[in-house]
Amino acid sequence: LRCSFSWKKFLIIIGIMSIAAACGYVVFEEIQRFEYFLYTTLYESTSLQIHTSIDIGLSNNFRVTENLATTFGLYCPTTSIWPNCSIPSYSFTKLVKPLKNIGLLGDMSLIPLLRNPPTNVKSFEAFAYNIFSTDPGYSPTSGISVPFGKGIYAKYSNGSRYHDVTGTTTFSKNKILCPVFAFGD
Repeated sequence: LRCSFSWKKFLIIIGIMSIAAACGYVVFEEIQRFEYFLYTTLYESTSLQIHTSIDIGLSNNFRVTENLATTFGLYCPTTSIWPNCSIPSYSFTKLVKPLKNIGLLGDMSLIPLLRNPPTNVKSFEAFAYNIFSTDPGYSPTSGISVPFGKGIYAKYSNGSRYHDVTGTTTFSKNKILCPVFAFGD
């Protein structure tokens, strides 16, 4: 076998390899740029969807709580009319069901804010137990906590319950009570 070296063939091979390398680099850069574009587009689209979903959820939850607060305020605008005002349990449940679905919420409760304890505790408890005893939507044991009994309660650190009429907490200087009063579906 005879091997002959030809500069012309060598230069053609080097030229083809250089063109192939240049084309490979250009293709690599274009693919990288395209992947970056797809990544940023997908990221921005996903971020926008998440942000929109959160925004809609918070907006719906705000409207739900605002409607509940407004309804409760219309039924019981001041503590001076206790125990002569209530939201009948049937009406409360009927109101809560669609609002719960709008807000994508779990169980909903009516929790009034009692300011100036112990001044308002007796009147609120009288109001609550009057409702529990007269509204057919509540069971006879509504508001009764075993073994505690009737009344607004708080828990000691060991879990036992006591009648809370002060609203005093270890984490706030404000004195308020927020008893769970009515449950929705």
